This record gives sequence, C-alpha cells and structure tokens, in this order.
Amino acid sequence: MALRKTAPRIPAVCLLYGKKGKEDLFDEYLAEEHLAAIKHALSRGGDTAVSQYEASEADLADVLDEVSTPALWGGGRLVIVREAEDILAPAAGKRPSLEPFVERMGAIAGSAKPAGHLVLIARGLDVKGPTPSTGFPAAAALIKAIAKAGGVFSCVPPYESELKAALARRAAAAGVKLEPEAVDALVSSVGAEQMACQEELDKLITGAGHDKRITFEDVEAVASARPHATVFSLADKILEGNTGKSLSDLRELRLTPATRSAAFILAGLASSFRRHLSAAYQVEKGYELEEAAAAAGVPAFVRERFAARLKRWNVESLLALLNRALQCDVETKTASADEETALELFIADACAQRLEKSELVGRWLYEI
Repeated sequence: MALRKTAPRIPAVCLLYGKKGKEDLFDEYLAEEHLAAIKHALSRGGDTAVSQYEASEADLADVLDEVSTPALWGGGRLVIVREAEDILAPAAGKRPSLEPFVERMGAIAGSAKPAGHLVLIARGLDVKGPTPSTGFPAAAALIKAIAKAGGVFSCVPPYESELKAALARRAAAAGVKLEPEAVDALVSSVGAEQMACQEELDKLITGAGHDKRITFEDVEAVASARPHATVFSLADKILEGNTGKSLSDLRELRLTPATRSAAFILAGLASSFRRHLSAAYQVEKGYELEEAAAAAGVPAFVRERFAARLKRWNVESLLALLNRALQCDVETKTASADEETALELFIADACAQRLEKSELVGRWLYEI
C-alpha cells in the first residue's frame, strides 16, 4: 500500500511498520519515501512544524500534547515517534502504564480534523495478515483505528522475487514504462539491494525520452554495474561450477535479512534450475543450446551465457541437482543440520556435480 503524494487528506495517525523475525525486516528507503509523501501533502497547507522522538526516551504525555496543539503560525504539525514497537508491542509489565497513552492515540486516529499529525515508526512487529498484530489489546485497537483511516503502511522490503514488479510500479508512478527486459537488466547489473536499484532507476527516469519508455539499451547505457549477489547470480555460479564465487555470493545473501533464510535461497535456486531443466529437455529434442534457451523463455540478452551453462548439464544431472536441493531443504526445515553448514555443503556438492539419482525426484521438484 503506497501513500500517494497527491493524497487529499493525511490520516491523523500513520503507522509505518517493519516485520519482526530473526532480525527486523525494515526498509529505511520505504520509510523515508512514506515520510516524504506525508510531509509533501501537509506542506500544501503552509509550513509544517516537524518534531521527532524516540519512544524509549520520550515523555508520551508531552508528545501527545504537542500533537493536539495547533502549530503557532497556522501551518501543519507533524510529530514522528520512532521505535514505536516499544509502545505497540511492549513487555506485559509495561502495558498498564502505556495503556492510557495508546488509547489517547486511538482517539486522535479517529479525528477528522486533527490539530496535528502523528507518525509511528515501528521497525519490527508481528505480521500475520494485512496489518501488524499484537497481544496488547489497546495497541491492537489503535492499529485497527489507524488502518480504518488508511494510515497503515508497510516498510517490509520486497523479496527479490517481488523487486522487479516493485521497480516497474515505481517507474509507472513517475509516468514511465519500464520494459520487462530493462527490469531484468537493471537487477542483473545492480543487484537486489533496493536503494541501489532505486538510485539507478531515478537516473533512468530522469533521462527518459519523449516516449517515456526505458529499454534494455537505456539500462546498459546509464545504470552503473555494482557487483551484488542475488539468488539468481548464485544459481548461475553453481551451474558454472565456480565454488569460490558461489560461496562468496552465499555469504553476501546471508548478510541481508530479506535474503538470508535457507528456504528463500533454495526456492530461488530451484526456480533457476528448473528453467535450465526445461531448456535441457528441448536440447534432448534436438534444439541448439540458444534455441533451447529461447524456448525456455530466457531473455535475449542473457541467452549466450545461459547456453554456456546449459552445455555442462543434461536432464539427468539437473534432476539430480534438484534432488540435492530438496535434500538440503529437508535438512534445514527439520533442523537435522544448521542452515549455514547445509547450504555450504549443498553448494560444494552442486559445483563439483557430486550428485546421485534418487526416488525423491518427481512432484517434489515443484514444491521445494
């Protein structure tokens, strides 16, 4: 859900949230984008007085008094409270003292003509549906009130599988058509780190011609190549048999919360391996390597490299590779091996093609 910069009314209370996990999944870029949109919308009524607080250090009574006080010179008032997870999902012992303030925020959230606006920024909340959830009843009621007014905005970073669609939507919001092959080229050259992709996309949007289209050639001419690991670059290196670079990509992926889990990595690898398997079947039918790549839906600008990787593999070996990926997936999900060790062993075996046929292959290939 994105806040439009032309929105006619800003909810009295907004919640920008990240998702709680092993590490908080919170995208600073998305949060700043939402804040900029809120400030832009409020500034149309004149100057906006902006105050920022940390929830763990702020006097909430004073903060809410400030929100309820009109700005001195008649402009807007915006109060930003960071670390709001301390308010929305506190320890049970802190809830009684916080309840009056949270209920007061709920009253502000229901105001049609607020004196000021409050933005709560929570880096890590439980998310089990379209909005965050919490075991603190007063906070659950507050989140419901904020959502009803249209003020809940996700700052959970898009996974790599969703990033391309997100970039296309951002370009469309700026009135520019980002061609599918241009999206592929952008992520291929820059990587999956959202801030880097957005910086390059901003350049491309600024330089878009009269037809307002960004093509593969535009990306090649403008985007800066930044070496950055993706699940798909990892799959390519595995299929090329490059153990050192594969392990290096794995280490980089494991540094980022959105790409670190074994389930995410293996699902992405399996997707890439299945595309090569589809092409391998075409080779068995008599297709040339690049023809097989085209039949498998591989973009034209990467077919030559795809064909070079495909030359090392056939249907039997790719089925064995997918089976080995499944074994790794089972190991990590049943905790029979820690993720780091299981992934490293899988990559070492895959690069060296230490693979065996197994009866596990079949419908399971499509469920990993």
